[in-house]
Amino acid sequence: MATLDETVQQQLPALGFQNLSPLSEDVSSLYRPFCSEAFRNYDELYLDNGFFLFAPEMYRVYLWKVVRRNMWWWRGFVPGIHDKGVLPSKLGSRICKRIGELIMLGGFRVEGFDVGEKFLETFIDNSQVRLKLTKHLPRLNAIGNMLAKLDFKADNKIGMNFVSGNKYFAIVDEDQVVHQFRALIEYIGPEPVNDVNLSTKQEEGYFLCEERKLEGTKAYQRYALYKAPASMTTAAFMNYKEARGVPKRIQSRVEKVLGDCKLGEVYLLPFKNYIGAEVILNSSVVTGIDFNGFSDSTLADCHTQLFQYDITNTQKEGNKYFAQTGVLIPDNMIPPEITNNPSGNAQQKFLQNQQTLDGRIYKKVPYLDSKQQQHPEFFQAQNQSSIYNEDLKEIEATIATMCGLTPTALAGNLMANGDRTATEVLNNDDITRATIEQKRDLIREPMTRLFKEVLKYYEIYNDGSVEDIEMVFNSSVMGNPERETNDITAQINGGIMSRKTGIARKNRSYSKKEVEEELKQIEEEAEKKLQIGTDGLWNGI
Repeated sequence: MATLDETVQQQLPALGFQNLSPLSEDVSSLYRPFCSEAFRNYDELYLDNGFFLFAPEMYRVYLWKVVRRNMWWWRGFVPGIHDKGVLPSKLGSRICKRIGELIMLGGFRVEGFDVGEKFLETFIDNSQVRLKLTKHLPRLNAIGNMLAKLDFKADNKIGMNFVSGNKYFAIVDEDQVVHQFRALIEYIGPEPVNDVNLSTKQEEGYFLCEERKLEGTKAYQRYALYKAPASMTTAAFMNYKEARGVPKRIQSRVEKVLGDCKLGEVYLLPFKNYIGAEVILNSSVVTGIDFNGFSDSTLADCHTQLFQYDITNTQKEGNKYFAQTGVLIPDNMIPPEITNNPSGNAQQKFLQNQQTLDGRIYKKVPYLDSKQQQHPEFFQAQNQSSIYNEDLKEIEATIATMCGLTPTALAGNLMANGDRTATEVLNNDDITRATIEQKRDLIREPMTRLFKEVLKYYEIYNDGSVEDIEMVFNSSVMGNPERETNDITAQINGGIMSRKTGIARKNRSYSKKEVEEELKQIEEEAEKKLQIGTDGLWNGI
C-alpha cells in the first residue's frame, strides 16, 4: 500500500499543480474548450468589423488597428488571447456601461421658450430619444464617436436615431460639420439552411445602408443595398445591388424596414445647408488620429491593463479550481502543533483531511525542483479573499485613472458589495465629476443643434429664432428625489437660485405658466401663514 506522501506525489501531476500559469497546458486544457466555443459563437465580432470595408481608404488602417481592437475589448473577446484559454472578465464593457449610466444619471431636458420646450418634450418622448441615447452611450465610450441623425420619413415627419461609430463613415470638416455619410441600417443575413445535406446555399447576406450628401445648400439622401463581403479583402463598394436584383425575401425585409421609401431613389431633404446629422465625440482630446470626426475611446490607453486583469483573473480561477476548498502548502509550513501533536486523534484528523480534501485543510506539497525549493500556491475562500485579490484591485485602480475616474468610483460601482451608489460617486469625486461633465458637454452641443433643426422644420419660432433652445443635463442628484430636493433647497437658501427656478427644476414637466402659478400660490400661502401668526400675536397682547 502506497504511503500518504507517495499518494500525494501521484495525484499532483493529474491536478497539474506544478505550473498554475494560465498559459500552461494544464489550465489551457481546462479553459480552452470553453473560451474557444464562446469566442466562435460571438457572431457580433464579424458584424462589429464587417462594415469597415465601406470606409474611405485613408481611414481603414486606423479602423482596423485601433477601433477594431477597442471593439474586441468592449466585447471581452480578443482573438489570440481569449480563444487560447484566458477567460474574459468583460471589465472593459462594464466600464463603458457604467460611465454611460453616470452620464445619463438624472436624464436631460430642453430649456428655452415655452412653445419650443413643450413641442420638443413631446418629440423626445415620441422618438424615444432618451432610451436610444442611453442604449448607444456604452459604444460611444468604447469606440470614441457616434452619429446622431434626423430621419425624414415619407409621412413628412421627423424622427431621431443614433448610429454606433463602427456602423457609419462620415466626411467631417474642421468645424465638425458633416458633409457626407454612409450609415448601416441593418444587416440582412442569408436564409438559414434547413436541409442537412446542403452545406451552403446560393444566397448572400446584405448591408442595407443610408447615404447622404451635402451639395451646395441642398442635402440629398438615398437608401442602398450592398452584398455583404465574403472576405475582409473584398471591395464592398463594388457590390452595390439594384432593387430588382435581390431575392424576394430580401426585398420583403427592405420594404418592411423602409416603409414608403424606395430603395435606390434619391430624396431631397428638407434642411437648408444642413445634412441633418451630427457626430458626437467621446473625448475632446484626440491622441490616436488627426482626422475630423474621430476621438479616443475610453479604453484607448487601457488595453495592456485589461489584458493583465484578464490573465490574472484566469490564473486565480485556475488556482481556485486546483486548490478546491483547501489550502496547499509545503511540509515545512504545516504548524508543528499538528504534525508533532502527541494526540493520536489530532494526527488522525490531519491525515483524514489530507485524503478527503474536506473543509479548510493542510495538504503536503513535494519539492518542485532539484534545488529542493518549495513554491506554495494557496487560496482561502473566506478569510483571505481580500488579500488574495489585491493585485486585481491595483490593476483596476490603474484602469480607473486612465479612464478619468477615481479608483473609488470604479470600485464602488463595479465590485461586488460596493457601498457607493452612482449618485454618490458623481457628487463626491471631483475627478469623476469633471470627466462626466466633459462628456456631457460633448453630447449636449451637437444634440442642441439637432433639436433646433427640428423646430425649424416644424416652423416653431420665438420672434423668428430658435436660438433660445438648449439641451441641458439634469443635476446628478436628480437620480435621488430626496437629495434633489435638499440640493435645490440649499441653493435657494444660499442665494444662488431663485424659488421660481427651483420649482421648475423640481417639476420638470411644468410649463413656465404653471411654474409662475405654483410660485404665486406658494407666496399666497406663505402670506396667509404670516397673517395668521400676526393675528395670534396681536390677540395675545
